[in-house]
Amino acid sequence: MPGYEGYLNERVAALPELLRDAGYLTLMSGKWHLGLTEEHSPKARGFERSLAHLPACANHYAYEPQLEKPPADEADRTPDFMTMSYIALHREDGELVRKLPDNWYSSDGYGDKMVEYLQERSERSDDLPFFAYLPFTAPHWPLQAPQKYIKHYRGVYDDGPDALRQKRLQKLKNLGMVNENVEAHPVVADEVKKWSDTSQTERTASSRAMECFAGMVECIDANVGKVVKHLEESGELDNTFICFMSDNGAEGVAYEAYPIVQGQMMQHLKKYYNNSLDNFGNGDSFIWYGPRWAQAATAPSRLYKAYTTEGGVRVPFLAQFSKPVRQAKPELHNNTVRKGEWKIVFIPKPKGPEKWQLYNLKRDPGEVHDLSEQEPERMKMLLKEWDRYVLETGVVPLAPELGEWLEAREEQMVKNAWIEYEYWHEGARDDSENFTRKPWRMERVVRHMA
Repeated sequence: MPGYEGYLNERVAALPELLRDAGYLTLMSGKWHLGLTEEHSPKARGFERSLAHLPACANHYAYEPQLEKPPADEADRTPDFMTMSYIALHREDGELVRKLPDNWYSSDGYGDKMVEYLQERSERSDDLPFFAYLPFTAPHWPLQAPQKYIKHYRGVYDDGPDALRQKRLQKLKNLGMVNENVEAHPVVADEVKKWSDTSQTERTASSRAMECFAGMVECIDANVGKVVKHLEESGELDNTFICFMSDNGAEGVAYEAYPIVQGQMMQHLKKYYNNSLDNFGNGDSFIWYGPRWAQAATAPSRLYKAYTTEGGVRVPFLAQFSKPVRQAKPELHNNTVRKGEWKIVFIPKPKGPEKWQLYNLKRDPGEVHDLSEQEPERMKMLLKEWDRYVLETGVVPLAPELGEWLEAREEQMVKNAWIEYEYWHEGARDDSENFTRKPWRMERVVRHMA
């Protein structure tokens, strides 16, 4: 559909383009995920200096053994999404990076590069205002972090995700961030075992994975600190607006529970990675933590990333700014509308009832009590906002039949038809032109009647 081309389309003006044209120095270091080719790179969309990680995710240490000598039967095979996600593909100032620095770790690399760009500005005595964008790929899986951070959390999570969820929820209550009588949404994780049903070996591996996640978060904190320290030393901290936020709720997918993944991804991991317990967190390990730990992070909210429940859309937000920000309009996404303390949401099966539900988030942040029948007029009003959004943006309308329609559509699409740059092939980074193609794009044509 138009607007879902796999890159930041040309029908919108990007923030760095606007700020660059207004006289700002624009800098970026970190995850892009808005286009693979040079014409869709940060340089083409307003950033004067940029080190950009192009795909959705990758090995944080740029460990890529599957690219060194691919077997003959795999060399020309179109990979699945997971296989592509292992590759640490980057562009700096629009040009492909053939090799990342030795001892690369993503968060350290992006933090150091941003400080480098800011230092260059200071050395030039540049008095232009600047816009700096520092999006980390951590703490996205694979869960990997320098061992010096991971070791800080040894044993912290040994009681399991349920105990952690209760501990964090109580801390929120103690801080006054949620009401004392809030009702937490029950954990939804039928695809994996309950903590009480796991063996000691499974518990140890699971809690160690969470230790790796915590190490990743601390490393992010350390690299944000590098940038803040530079601003402080250059005398610009008090004159700089700083905003820190995340992109979505905790990642809760249990890849080991999906048969389609077991046939491809799991075999790949066994072949190229060492997931022994003592190796957790290193570059040649590849682990994730699953839905129960994710819901420990999102309590008292419902579910996690990929759902527009509160567990999937509430994120950390910290800012240093002078004026309050007020919500003036309804907040709309592909299957939810929020206006003030009221929200409607549509969650497909098996995680939801596959119908519109209504919640009061002030009284019920866990989205436990559906008020659609008690508040039909409010439900009708918010559904009107959704219908208007569908007409204005062209998104696919929600209905129980949507899943069947999507499945039929995907059967007729060539796999990975949207990808412009087949970067996973041997030699693709040295000769990008021969691995770049122009896929067909659907275009929306507006005709004005006389």
